[in-house]
Amino acid sequence: MPVDVLRCPDCGATLRSVKGIPPASCNFCHAVLRFASGQASAPQGMEDVVELIRKGQKINAIKLYRERTGARLAEAKDAVEEIEKGLNP
Repeated sequence: MPVDVLRCPDCGATLRSVKGIPPASCNFCHAVLRFASGQASAPQGMEDVVELIRKGQKINAIKLYRERTGARLAEAKDAVEEIEKGLNP
């Protein structure tokens, strides 16, 4: 299973991304990790999640995000909302 190493933009802690999917929040400072604003393409491995968001199926997108990442409900909701903001700046 490929693992990428990332840094939290708030505290600088080392975070791990599994299969190219970044965590929804920092394990150390609990900052919600945000996708780049105005991002036109789907985060790697999240194409299906983005498609559900585009179809207006936010709850299903959150469920799928949780399945893919193992994130808790609040983290998945925050991450999906950030992806949504990136699609609709």
